[in-house]
Amino acid sequence: MAKTYNTISTFTAGQVLTAAQMNDLGENSNNFRVPAACRALATGTTQTLASGAATAIQFPAEEYDTDGMHDNSTNNSRLTINTAGLYLFTCWIVTGATAGARYIYCRKNGADVMYRPALVDPVTAASGGIVDGIAAVVNCSAADYLEAAIFHNTGSAVTVGTGSWATATWIGQAS
Repeated sequence: MAKTYNTISTFTAGQVLTAAQMNDLGENSNNFRVPAACRALATGTTQTLASGAATAIQFPAEEYDTDGMHDNSTNNSRLTINTAGLYLFTCWIVTGATAGARYIYCRKNGADVMYRPALVDPVTAASGGIVDGIAAVVNCSAADYLEAAIFHNTGSAVTVGTGSWATATWIGQAS
């Protein structure tokens, strides 16, 4: 279901465009108007994360998916790339109020691409938890997948729930 971005010929003055060249222009224009993009949601769910390990966040719902990147039940932590290129990957994570530090990760194929400490670090039990996000531009091939993950060292379980989301949006071809 990958979108295609065809290479457009160079034109000269007075040249008559062929139907194939015009179709390439039209297809590219349509894909730029609606790029490969997905926003997966943790709506109505709570995921419990053990302390001491980075855990991928599950997203059993989606707001939109223009390129078949997300499955609500199978591997629902993943946004699987169908159209190769550069992607802006963002996530917003809401966790429960358990004292301790949290780190948000952007992962590609299970490997860390970027991470950062959450803004409220360390969280106190009275703080009401954290809401924080991360963004990264990631070069992806078809079949790569992106995930949001959290590491925490609270010593007890932390919940992630409603209000958490992850997006991947195609921003261009990689050179």
